[in-house]
This record gives sequence, structure tokens and C-alpha cells, in this order.
Amino acid sequence: MQTDIESIKRSRLFHDLPETSIAQLAMRISRRHVPAGQRLFRAGDHGSSFFVIQEGDVTIAMRSPTGQDITLALLGPGDSFGELALLDDEPRSASATVTRDAQLLVLQRDDFLDVIQTEPASLTAFLSNLAGVIRNMNQRLADVATLNAQHRLARVFNDLMERDGRQTDEGIVIDRPLTSNDLGGLAGLHPVQVERPLRDLEYDSVLGRRDDLWIVHRPEVLKAAG
Repeated sequence: MQTDIESIKRSRLFHDLPETSIAQLAMRISRRHVPAGQRLFRAGDHGSSFFVIQEGDVTIAMRSPTGQDITLALLGPGDSFGELALLDDEPRSASATVTRDAQLLVLQRDDFLDVIQTEPASLTAFLSNLAGVIRNMNQRLADVATLNAQHRLARVFNDLMERDGRQTDEGIVIDRPLTSNDLGGLAGLHPVQVERPLRDLEYDSVLGRRDDLWIVHRPEVLKAAG
């Protein structure tokens, strides 16, 4: 149970909740092992559960009007998703797919509401953390409106280096397979729009590729640009 409590504390929505509330949530969660390739839910599905990733990777995506999958987020251990399902009874706004075998903690809406309503401080902390998530989303939208493609990609790679980077003799390996679709979605760009700046960064030896992994040879360039 202690491991579950620590996982809940790392969640961006629950880390400021009182210890008593976190302990109650830990007693109500279930555990689920999901193999790579399995879709947890699709946009439009009914949603009533919230997930915390203990192990593995999950991709959050939505379908564009042209039928193309747009990557919204690449999540790993300590991340959470499905937050809106705790607050409303609306359909899922995006799809979630496991991309590396995952161990998940699952919390149902009814259990969350039972716990959160017993302690006003829990609700206040939860809403404050939710506001922080919304502010981050607003910043991403502002970046899309004001930054060019190369600056947006630099910010994406800076985030990826922090989350999934592994230092090697070649540089910082982003330890997660990434397609042009993934990078475009994270940067708010069409996949075609990322090809030219990616080629430029490779030509300047800022980035490199080995199989399906990206290597950042000159991280200082990306940090300065992002």
C-alpha cells in the first residue's frame, strides 16, 4: 500500500492533498497490468476512471478531422491521465494507448467523490492543482500561436530530454520511439511541417537518429532555442 500512496502523491492532481485523503484513495484504487499495444479507451467512450502510471508508457492522442492521429502527450511512470472523468460524466475527449507494458493504478469517480467530499481541504487542493494543469495547457496554446516550428520542436525535445533522456557517449538518447506524427502533435504542427526543421537540426549535428530513437548531440543548442 505504501508504494501506491507514493504513486498517488506523485500525481499532478493529488500531491497536495492531506495525507489522510491520500491514504483513503490508496485503499480504494485497483491495479491493472496492460500489455503494450492495448488501447485503454477511445475518444467518445464513456469515462469514469482515472489512471496513474506506476510502470510503462502511455500515449494520449486524438483524431483530426482528416482521420489522422494527433499525439497530445507521451506519459510515463508518475504521470496520470483521465482527470476529467473524475469530475463529469462526459465522453472521453481523447484516446489512450499503452506503448510499453504498463502497471496502472485505477481510481473510479464514485470512490474519488466519496473521499474528496469528506474533507474540504482535499477539494481545495485538488482544484488548485487542476488549475495548474489548465495553465500549462494555456501556455502550450500560446506557444503554438507565437513560436515558429523550430522553437516549438526545441521545447518538445527539451521536455523529452528531461523526462526520457539517457546520457551516453553519443549524446542524450531519448529513450522512447518517436515518429514525425508524435513530434508534430507535441509541437502543435502537422507532421509535414516538422520534416524540414528536423532535417536542419540533423544537418547541423544537433540531432541524430539510431533506429527509431533520437539522439541529442548538442543539447545546449536546443536549450537556447527553447
